[in-house]
Amino acid sequence: MPLNAKYLKELSHLFVEDLKRSDYYRKLPDNERRDLDDRISSELAEGRHPLLGFSENGVSLYGIDPELRDDQFDSGPSLLAENLVHWGSVPLKTLRYLFVGDSDLWYFAIELATGYPVVLDKATLKQVERFASMEELVNEMMEQALGDYFEDPEDEPGSHSTGFHFSSN
Repeated sequence: MPLNAKYLKELSHLFVEDLKRSDYYRKLPDNERRDLDDRISSELAEGRHPLLGFSENGVSLYGIDPELRDDQFDSGPSLLAENLVHWGSVPLKTLRYLFVGDSDLWYFAIELATGYPVVLDKATLKQVERFASMEELVNEMMEQALGDYFEDPEDEPGSHSTGFHFSSN
């Protein structure tokens, strides 16, 4: 199942809006700000959507740690930093997972032994859902992040995962 392009486009739009309101963006030298704007415009013209990781409506998809990026851009919660926090602050059973995001109620992760994307209850760390692919998990995260903001009456039947919809709860 591919990523839901409608969700990706909408979250990308929200990300760019947030970026342009950020202190990071405002403090960029004029030439760097123009370069960034040009890069975003170019990506959009090519049909790509800038989205390095997101935090929207209480749902976070971790991005790349700034120190691992050439441009040192901080896109919010980062994969390595968040995993170090989770692995160091919760029971040893969390070492079985690579955390890729979270929300108020859930951790979104990859079970290292199987490679399956899973959702863990944040309070108990018990698996509550397993997905066939990372795309399905990210689609669920994007749906939850957009919440009521994105209602599309043209959604095709069967375009959503058939399992438990966290965004509906």
